[in-house]
Amino acid sequence: MPEDDPRPIWDHIGELRSRILAALAVTGVFSVAALVFTQEIFVLLSWPLEVAHQRTGVELHRIAISPVEIYIVAFKASIGVGLSVAFPVILYEAFRFIHPGLRGGERRAVYPFFALGAVLANVVGTSGASM
Repeated sequence: MPEDDPRPIWDHIGELRSRILAALAVTGVFSVAALVFTQEIFVLLSWPLEVAHQRTGVELHRIAISPVEIYIVAFKASIGVGLSVAFPVILYEAFRFIHPGLRGGERRAVYPFFALGAVLANVVGTSGASM
């Protein structure tokens, strides 16, 4: 179907649904993969405690208030890492959904924003600043 032909609303809703499901699937895969690296994620998250200990000499510890809190934090951290790693794919899916509705000048204007968003998501996500 050519891009300029109007389509029924159900076609747009179906395409949006498939884009959202693809983004959720990629996020889920990366989140499950991040569960394997829970210890490394905890070390990365507790890095500010180590720096504070080195600077002040005061012993700082991670504590769990409830028995399941350790698992909840691991689950939340893996979801955060999964979102951070999958963000370029999420941006791509969003771009592919809105791309047919944009005109030539609008398409050229939006390219740098999506490219910059994908790059910055990986820079911030891998530096640990987002955690």
